[in-house]
Amino acid sequence: MTLIDGERDFSAYADKVENSFENWIKKVDGKLRTIISGQTKPKLLIAEIAEEIIAEYASVTLIDKYDVYEVLLSYWNETMSDDVYIHHCAGWLQSRA
Repeated sequence: MTLIDGERDFSAYADKVENSFENWIKKVDGKLRTIISGQTKPKLLIAEIAEEIIAEYASVTLIDKYDVYEVLLSYWNETMSDDVYIHHCAGWLQSRA
């Protein structure tokens, strides 16, 4: 264990950062698990979960909430958006058949 890891203030801060992430997960988990093919709007979904992450990290000092937001958007753009759009389009195609 390093000196900083043993510091009570550092440990409390690390817990606060982790709790913010866990709280955000709890808030958006249902939205992500209930994506409805053809009905869920991907652009609205990312806007909602992005607003949630900004709000959750607003009270965390030393971390810019917009840096956390950028990490989420990068992941969305690189990975997650394709999955959500495919799911969305599958429902759209089924409704056309």
